[in-house]
Amino acid sequence: MSFKKIPLILKILGLLPIIAVIIKIYTSIDNESENAKRFYNQSFSAIVSSNSYEGRSIEFHLNNGLKVYFWPSSSLDEKIAIGDSIKKEDSTYLYFVYRKENDNKYKYLSSYDFKKIE
Repeated sequence: MSFKKIPLILKILGLLPIIAVIIKIYTSIDNESENAKRFYNQSFSAIVSSNSYEGRSIEFHLNNGLKVYFWPSSSLDEKIAIGDSIKKEDSTYLYFVYRKENDNKYKYLSSYDFKKIE
């Protein structure tokens, strides 16, 4: 059966999954770009409120709506965890992570660059 003999409706239905994938990729890239711009421009102090797997990385959600990303590893708890405090100055991708100790005070843990997934 040649492509020319396939009814038009089947051709359109066959293109729908391809169009859906293209739209998903575009919106994913656009959302990531918007998150990076907001992250760069804002100065904030936020708490890590949750996490989820996003592709091959772990996406950590901040209580201000922004997200940071890390590669999964056995030493991930040494990097960032839910409840950690993140502080960042405006016009930079560098941010600082603080972890709450037993005395309920935050202690400096590490600094990271948003553009480099670690």
